[in-house]
Amino acid sequence: MFNDRRFPLQPSGPRNCRESAGSDHDLGGPIAQPHRNLFMLDPVALANRASASLIARKIGESGPDFQLSVAQTRWRIQIKRADELTTELKKQCFEIFETNMKQIYLRSSDGYKPKEKKRELFHPNSRFLLVSTPHEATDLEVTSLIQGFLMWRFDFEDCLSPEEGLVEVAYCYEIQLKAETRGKGLGKVLMEILERIGSSWEMKKVMLTVQTENETAVKFYRSLGFFPDEISPSQVGQPEGEPKADYEILSKVVVKMSQSNVDIIT
Repeated sequence: MFNDRRFPLQPSGPRNCRESAGSDHDLGGPIAQPHRNLFMLDPVALANRASASLIARKIGESGPDFQLSVAQTRWRIQIKRADELTTELKKQCFEIFETNMKQIYLRSSDGYKPKEKKRELFHPNSRFLLVSTPHEATDLEVTSLIQGFLMWRFDFEDCLSPEEGLVEVAYCYEIQLKAETRGKGLGKVLMEILERIGSSWEMKKVMLTVQTENETAVKFYRSLGFFPDEISPSQVGQPEGEPKADYEILSKVVVKMSQSNVDIIT
């Protein structure tokens, strides 16, 4: 459905110490400097250490497995870290991605590199919103059960101004829905959930990268208030003689949200 990938203009890794997701504790796993007070860590480091349960609770959910109603259709949403995905779940996610995006990637300047994409998708710091229908099996192990997903990471991103330096962001790498699931408002709701998550962890922006060829995706993101970021090729310009970039980096400033825009089912 949508293409939200990173390009060389953006940093490929952390600018400070990033910890991979920890244990089943809310803030688990080793930190680089054990003597540091945990609450002195920056928002990105704290968010990267958080369990799926804590992420859910910080947006007002009782746990990482909840339901919501969109246009009179009920959906089940699960928040998971990449290391919590089974082999079967990873397979399902990648199959949806390939179905939606392979041809667009083949026509892009970077081409299609499935091994690199899998490493990006299932990186230890990747987080997922998995979509299914509530009546389906709870283990989500049957290929037909997953209807879509959103994958994001908490990270830092460059600013053009030296005074601003780096900014904390929730970076959406992928939002992919099966064809029969599109056009029902679910993509909008998933992006709203990501904005709530970003706000709850003090991220300054939600960012993503979209192929300019993917006009449907560009229109979708614009409708949600995403516009070319200051570091997008269209804003910074390109060296003379180089082909025009076939992607845009879009962003939206995160605002504090007092309540959900979706109907949560208890």
